[in-house]
Amino acid sequence: MAFLFIFAVTIHTLFMQVIFILIAAAYTTFYLAVNLTSLTKIISLSLYHNSLKSYWKSFHSECVSGKSQYAVIIGFIIALLLFLVIIPVIIIRRVVYNKQSVNRKESGLIFNYSKSYPTENNSTIHFYTNIQEVGFKDIRVPISGNTKKDFKETILKFQIFKKDHPYTLIEHEEHKYMKLGDYYIKFPLLITINNSPYPVYFIYTKQHEKQFSSIKQILKTNGVDKVICFSVFPITSQSGSEVIKPSISLA
Repeated sequence: MAFLFIFAVTIHTLFMQVIFILIAAAYTTFYLAVNLTSLTKIISLSLYHNSLKSYWKSFHSECVSGKSQYAVIIGFIIALLLFLVIIPVIIIRRVVYNKQSVNRKESGLIFNYSKSYPTENNSTIHFYTNIQEVGFKDIRVPISGNTKKDFKETILKFQIFKKDHPYTLIEHEEHKYMKLGDYYIKFPLLITINNSPYPVYFIYTKQHEKQFSSIKQILKTNGVDKVICFSVFPITSQSGSEVIKPSISLA
């Protein structure tokens, strides 16, 4: 009888241990899945922004707040391992991105503007423009040096043009991204007139001039021949034979 009692107790103990192990495994698997789901979202955001700045803050809100201590420990171990894995990935992506960004800026695929530019050395108080070359009359846009204000003033002139020509459909978009051929191009301003898009560029510096010269060739290669420019510097016509003067009248 004693043997049977000991055997029964042993079997019961083993059974309870198996049950405990199964419960622990299920519990671990559940929180592993929950943490992996949250961490996948966190890693995706980190890679999207190419930054680890908010990694641990996001981990705390997604995997710590309201979770049991056991789940937090599992999540932290996984998060730490994944963090160590993506560090070199982010570094490599940043190096590659910075090189690509420099090339994109030099080619004019991206135009970055400062908030303002000095105007005291400008030879004119109004922008030079080639707008008559793309089928419009001159538009007089004063140079404020404040890029946001100059953008708004230019848009206003087109809105006045629309008011004077009620059958003309004019829309505008600022900082518009568009894919042309193999290029993703960021237009500072895109004016659409009767469903025909006209990229608009503002030139405040010599670097902008070089960028504009490059982007014109890229746009032309991809079927965009009409590009509007407002510049603080004199602009040569397409033939290169004359200098386009500052705009003096409103279309």
